[in-house]
Amino acid sequence: MKKIDRLIAWTTFLSGVFIVGSGLRMNHFVKQRLKQVGRSQYTPRVALMVPCKDVDPDFLENMHMLLQQDYPDYEVIFMVPSPEDPCHRHLQTCVANAKVPARIVYGGFSRKRCQKLDNMLAGLDALADSEHQDPAAPRTEVYVWADSDARVPRNWLREMVAPLEDPEVGVSSTYRFYRPIPGRPLSYLLALWTGYQFCHMHMQKIMSVWGGSMAIRRTTFDELKMRQVWDTALSDDCVLHTTVLKAGKRIAFAVPAMTTASSDLSTRDILIFAMRQCIIGKVVLKDIWITSVLSLSLYHLGAGRGLYLAAKSLKNRQPLPPYAWGMLSFLGAGILQALGYLSALKRIENYRQQNGMTEDPLHIQRRWALQGPLAYLFLWWSLLGSVFRKKFSWRAIHYHMKSEYETDVLRYPQALDRVKEREVPAHILRSIHHD
Repeated sequence: MKKIDRLIAWTTFLSGVFIVGSGLRMNHFVKQRLKQVGRSQYTPRVALMVPCKDVDPDFLENMHMLLQQDYPDYEVIFMVPSPEDPCHRHLQTCVANAKVPARIVYGGFSRKRCQKLDNMLAGLDALADSEHQDPAAPRTEVYVWADSDARVPRNWLREMVAPLEDPEVGVSSTYRFYRPIPGRPLSYLLALWTGYQFCHMHMQKIMSVWGGSMAIRRTTFDELKMRQVWDTALSDDCVLHTTVLKAGKRIAFAVPAMTTASSDLSTRDILIFAMRQCIIGKVVLKDIWITSVLSLSLYHLGAGRGLYLAAKSLKNRQPLPPYAWGMLSFLGAGILQALGYLSALKRIENYRQQNGMTEDPLHIQRRWALQGPLAYLFLWWSLLGSVFRKKFSWRAIHYHMKSEYETDVLRYPQALDRVKEREVPAHILRSIHHD
């Protein structure tokens, strides 16, 4: 048993060294990227598309920031299932007061893919239809998407587009930080849980696309036939991620464009979100999911064994075996990694304050890192819960994710019965079939 204990201890210790070291490297990565802000003069015409459904916390504030970007040439397309959606009247107000070109299109409800993709495809088709109707109009060169729950700084669009100047970059993306709510412990775990992937974003093999903030050149999107790929998909970002990598393109992480999101969600919604993310990861990012399940199972079983040995030693008033310290080292590594994540965000916060971008304060407190081990426990629970599941709920719609490119809609709110599938313009259908 001691040999197994020693093996677990060394594995846990070395893994802890890795995650702490990776967090330090990410801090350096963030520092270097912030030094490069503003160097690019690449500002092609952009279509910023925002899929919306229901009213998220801070909805109006988020929409206003998207309409007030420091970018010379862009239009905003809001996509919503139907005029009956609760967010529609808010979007009408936003469009009426917008100082940049803005409009609303209706995605409908197809029942063969996630509703978000109904909206996203509607935005693409509306753009193509406008250009078809007016061939002399300037053509959009870059597609950008933002989730309606994402709060962006005013340089967000410029920094999302800048990496695409490099022809080797297939897509640029960034990440979000859930702003914790004082007095709600689970909101702190959500903030840290979603940050652990951030700590490894300096590595291209782990860098992933996040659908809440992503940009791609139109030519690349067409070459990858992403409209067809998305036709029956459930996860817009994970599918784009794998398609871009298969094409031999890179994914760029736009550090300065980091967004935030409200964690003013019910406990049930947070748990549903965590499970959904893990199930999608299991189907689409299988290698990363398997590695995460196995490694975190080892770490937590090792930490549990270390705590048992510590309690036993305390009870018997005996010194703790050296290998038990190796098992317990994961708890310290979790704290240090969380500290590294929060320190990287603090760099971004300081940069924004120094440049007068105070509209999206992060209010980072490094003492939150003490909850790092609990956040890892939450992540492990979410991964284990996804092992035997392929069904989940997303904005009150229940899905079965059969594969990366196959989705079944199982149940949905009665109000969506009145929402019909959108008709795709004939010239767009001809173009799709021709490709």
